[in-house]
Amino acid sequence: MPAELWTLKPADDARATALARELSLPIAMMRVLVARGVDELETVKAYLEPRLGQLTNPAAMAALSQALDRLMEAFEAGQHIGVFGDYDVDGVSSAAMVGDYLKRCGANVTLRVARRDEGYGFHVSQAQELIDQGVQLLVLTDTGTHDVEAVGHAQQVGVDVIALDHHRVGELSWPGFALVNPHRPDCAFPYKGLCAAGLAFYVMAALRRRLEARGREAVDPRENLDLVALATLADVAPLDGDNRILVAHGLRGLERTERPGLRELLRLCDLKGRRPTAEDVGWRLGPRFSLDLGLWTSFHDSGDAANPSSAAQVGFTVDGRFFLADWNQRLQPYLQAGLGGYVLSHDNLDFGSISGPGFQLGGGVDLYLTKSISLGGKLLYRGSFMDNSDESYRY
Repeated sequence: MPAELWTLKPADDARATALARELSLPIAMMRVLVARGVDELETVKAYLEPRLGQLTNPAAMAALSQALDRLMEAFEAGQHIGVFGDYDVDGVSSAAMVGDYLKRCGANVTLRVARRDEGYGFHVSQAQELIDQGVQLLVLTDTGTHDVEAVGHAQQVGVDVIALDHHRVGELSWPGFALVNPHRPDCAFPYKGLCAAGLAFYVMAALRRRLEARGREAVDPRENLDLVALATLADVAPLDGDNRILVAHGLRGLERTERPGLRELLRLCDLKGRRPTAEDVGWRLGPRFSLDLGLWTSFHDSGDAANPSSAAQVGFTVDGRFFLADWNQRLQPYLQAGLGGYVLSHDNLDFGSISGPGFQLGGGVDLYLTKSISLGGKLLYRGSFMDNSDESYRY
């Protein structure tokens, strides 16, 4: 294969030199920042030391006010709130965060996370299961935008549905109570890169203000930034803007997390006692629990009195090293052939489980396919690919 050619983006060397001298930082670092448009003293300081106060005000987020009104109504009336999340890292983290937050603020909460054999999305059967448990309000995380049948079913029987989702929105005809999604065409919130956990953080922070304004005690949502960082990195969300701030603070939270499952995973990855990096989370933590998040959900809660042996069992179950070794052995002949690209497929694994190992093994793997069964029983292939502009597509 031809050698890679690198073209360096031009930067104002005089500006980079002046900033490097002012801040006592390496000139090479300043050249990179200046080339990226970070070329003023204050913006450089903000970039290198991101603060939560720099986060975008969520006031312009479509349907946020309606969602908060309905959540406050549920608090005031003591209604039973069901929280449902998808089964990938972002879905589990955001659902655990919302469920735990609402519960600690005094709400009656039932948490339900999808199983892998149920497939992606929110289905009528899952909605009915929660309705049968007496749920009076449903909060969906990392799903809901395209699940109009299940959302409509819940609304028809009198259960309002709030969705906190970040998936692309087509023509907006949504039957639920409030769809909080930055990709809505009518959403003026400028930052579109949030994953569901990042979005949930914003909503819980806004809810805290509402609760305190009513004289209620509320938990500090910053306690959940470890989950936000975990989900943002595992979901391969862009590390710019608000995400960069959330991840910077969330990695600090991961270092001191009290969640037994996370502590055990950090130990398994030889990360205990030090602050994980974004690379650590994306390449070491993420693949290990992507394989069986259902077993891991009960250890998300920092108040869970899980004993060390239980946490160790979960950590062992979700350790993905055996999976990586298997793929490595099977792919070696193809990797050594120097092909320009590869397609990975597996009957029993979803995209989240297969993509991380693919990137680690091949470096140039662009397309991932997994089988799934539609509601009509039809066999489908789902996957993701990236093009040369670094745009990512799901289908």
